[in-house]
Amino acid sequence: ELVDLTIYMIDVAQGGDIPRKKAPAIRKSDLLIINKVDLATHVNVDLDLMKEDVIQARNGLPYIFCEMNKSKGIEKISDFLIQNGGLWVLLFKIIMIVEFSYTQKNRQNTL
Repeated sequence: ELVDLTIYMIDVAQGGDIPRKKAPAIRKSDLLIINKVDLATHVNVDLDLMKEDVIQARNGLPYIFCEMNKSKGIEKISDFLIQNGGLWVLLFKIIMIVEFSYTQKNRQNTL
């Protein structure tokens, strides 16, 4: 594949049976995001059953149930991207640059 990470997103309003169908993206993506869990009661989706189907379909791969409009789950997604997407390297470099710049500025002020 020509990508570093694959993230597949579905929402509860698409139907509770989506994970049960075990499409390749459900089974193989690096992260599965199930959004709009707050709509489950409005679209007659049993979240417990959907979670069981996700667990079975994912076979140990990560997944996140979230409500992005209420920022629930965003931190977990960010953590996943930082840990698995190499973003921690970028963050480390940014921190090092900022720290170096700060140190240089303070050194010049003391001279």
